[in-house]
Amino acid sequence: MDDEITLAVIVNELKFIKEAVAEIKDKLDKDYVRMSEFRPVRSIVYGMVGLILVGVMLAILKLVMTG
Repeated sequence: MDDEITLAVIVNELKFIKEAVAEIKDKLDKDYVRMSEFRPVRSIVYGMVGLILVGVMLAILKLVMTG
């Protein structure tokens, strides 16, 4: 009798785990961006930040050279 109760509890918990995994999988598919979709955006942003940093460094260098 005790084994039947334990088995029923395990089956119930397994159903809960399956539902939770399905919910997480669904959320990942709908709400999050895949790495392959993010790569172009990352490249553009990194390029722009790089240009801004080079511009700032060149402006500081110009101030030092002419000052």
